[in-house]
Order: sequence, then C-alpha cells, then structure tokens
Amino acid sequence: METERLFLRPIEAGDLESLAEIFSDPDVMHYLPAGAPISRDRVNVALARWLEHWKKHGHGFWAALHKPERQMIGYCGLVHLEDGPEVELAYGFRKPYWGQGLATEAGRACLWYGFQKLGMKRIVGITAPGNHASQRVLAKLGLQYEKEAFFYKMNCRYFSIEQGHPLKTIPED
Repeated sequence: METERLFLRPIEAGDLESLAEIFSDPDVMHYLPAGAPISRDRVNVALARWLEHWKKHGHGFWAALHKPERQMIGYCGLVHLEDGPEVELAYGFRKPYWGQGLATEAGRACLWYGFQKLGMKRIVGITAPGNHASQRVLAKLGLQYEKEAFFYKMNCRYFSIEQGHPLKTIPED
C-alpha cells in the first residue's frame, strides 16, 4: 500500500536489522509489553511470529518505509490480539519520526485495508494507560475507548472501531 508519505509492504525476513534498531530504543519500548529494549535474538523470534501470522491469516504487520529516504522507519498492521479472534491495529515508529502524523497516516491505511479489502467488521487497539500519544492516534482514527483491560501481561486501555460510531472521550489517568 501507499500513503502520502509512506510505502507499506508486508514485513519480511530482511527487515530484522531495522526492527532490531527500532526495538533497541528505550523510548520506543517504554510502553510496549517488554518495557525495555530487547535483544536482536528476541527481535528475531518476534519477526518469525510476525511472518507466521501472515502465512496463517493473510494479513499482519507491514514495514513502513518513509518515501523521501526509502528506509524502514517503523511498522504497522492488523494482527490477532493475543492470537485470539479480535484483530488489533498496532504500530511503532523510530523516535525521530514521532509527532509527524505518520502513525495516524499508517493506521488510516491499515483500517481501510481491514474494512475494505478484508471485510472486517471491527478492529481494536490497545495502549498502555500512560501512552497518551498512542491514545490520541487511535482517537484521531475513530477508535472509541471502551474499557480498561489486560493483554500481553500488562494493564491497558482498550479501544475499538466499527463504522458509523461516534468518538468517545479518552479517560484521564
């Protein structure tokens, strides 16, 4: 897929080095389940799971390539929430690209793909309670806050979108 500033293509084995760089940044990892940078070996295990998800479900994470540099600056996609029936919109970007609307741009493309190409009826998003930036992205995309939940061994905020529903406000901490 292509957006105004990004090329999105299915993640591939050759993305290991870029993903290892992304997952080595403490700021990027702060709100993710690991909570801290992870080793290249753990990234390799995660990448293998991501590739298997594509084979099993026909969708998954895309590499987000910034058009000006044509380099991988993050990832985004639709994955099964803890391997259950719900599909989660998930994304992560290198810190120098934060605050530019790229997660929103990538997320919009993922939602379009899920609803228009895959025929999904509902997509969810989860964030750590303190990850206000990610909550703003989900709200901009039209996902509505539903509840506090527990996924990936962490407390989180749970959002969802079904076409035609109005936005709800994001609760304060």
